[in-house]
Amino acid sequence: GLYEQQKSWEPLRGLISKRFELASNDGERIAAKVRLARLEEQAFGRRAAAIEQLEEILKLDARHPEALDELERLLTAEKKWDELAARIDARAGMAEGAAAIAHLERLATLHTTERKSVADAAATYERIVVLDARNESALRTLVELHKGAKNDAETASALERLVGILSGDAAITAAHQLAELCEKGLADVSRAESALRKALAVDPAHEPSRAGLKALFERNQKHAELAAVLAEEAEALTDDAKKVDAFKAISALYAQKLSDAAQAAVFLERASKLRPDDRDLLLPLCDLYVQAGRGGEAVPVLRQIIASFGGKKSKELAGFHHRLAQALESAGEDAAALEQLDAAFKIDLTSIPVLRDLGKLTYRMGDYERSQKTFRALLLQKLAPDAGVTKGDVYYYLGDMTAKTGDKAKAISMLERAVAEDKGHPKASELIAQLKG
Repeated sequence: GLYEQQKSWEPLRGLISKRFELASNDGERIAAKVRLARLEEQAFGRRAAAIEQLEEILKLDARHPEALDELERLLTAEKKWDELAARIDARAGMAEGAAAIAHLERLATLHTTERKSVADAAATYERIVVLDARNESALRTLVELHKGAKNDAETASALERLVGILSGDAAITAAHQLAELCEKGLADVSRAESALRKALAVDPAHEPSRAGLKALFERNQKHAELAAVLAEEAEALTDDAKKVDAFKAISALYAQKLSDAAQAAVFLERASKLRPDDRDLLLPLCDLYVQAGRGGEAVPVLRQIIASFGGKKSKELAGFHHRLAQALESAGEDAAALEQLDAAFKIDLTSIPVLRDLGKLTYRMGDYERSQKTFRALLLQKLAPDAGVTKGDVYYYLGDMTAKTGDKAKAISMLERAVAEDKGHPKASELIAQLKG
């Protein structure tokens, strides 16, 4: 006490060192070392020596709170960031629960602000999350750290965990961020879909999430998944008009994008049940029946439509006779199909689809005279790319039938015109080779 009053620091230092040597237990030794550390810093301004004294204390008691606090303070003053980080890390390892998390939070801040090590900071926040999986602050900081480092994979991982602990609007916002990152940054559409479905799980009526999911499927041509979402929405509709429009859209998706006529027919059937007399629904439905190999189901529907005209002739009616012929042919009723094609032809003599199918059916039935007349009539028409038949095809059929009736030379001439029209028409080329032997 007298030495302190007189500021006789060296004698005081010697006296405290003597007390350390005479101490009979670790408690007395630690108390002496604490006084020596303070003396070195406060009286002599020797922080390095004070740090050495504190480290000696920790050799005796690695958990001594006062020594640990003083050592951290001095290392901070000396800006010895690496040593300070090691000390806080060790202290966190010795603590449990909230205390360990508090030390790790200080360590993470040190890595971020002083050591400028994003990797070490991120690793430390990961340790916090291991101790407390629902630590929102740590997860949000992880997201920002990885985002700043442009590490999309780790950002997504942190966002996924964040979405898992959030609720309400906060969860939806994070899920949308995750979906955008997965699609654009990671090119992982399935993961983006999962994120948006999590948003919908939080709020099934959240329209932006549902719209985002549909847009995701459209952009990435996931047509089956889009159809499933649209079907869910259609089930929830109460307005019949809107329901019909929804079923038509789903049917078109299956027919045009997925080439699934059977499933397309299912949804158009549902629309037709809501509007049983709507020809705009019945006609494409019959086409789908034919495409799906269910032509027999189209027949009664088409007969009903034809009957509704009451004998009035029109090109529209010719179209229904034509479709009925296609349905009957697909059901194996060739003779009945021919009757309907004849009926369509009498109404519309220049219909390319009718002439095409009439020529093909009579060809298949062996009525070559009728078929040849029909195909010659097609040669007088301008055949568009979507006509379902080309001039090369017409010359091929004419050549093949001519060969079958015994005029080889004329047949070859016809087939050569087919090859000229369609750049080497494969069937015509093959038949020419056979005829020339």
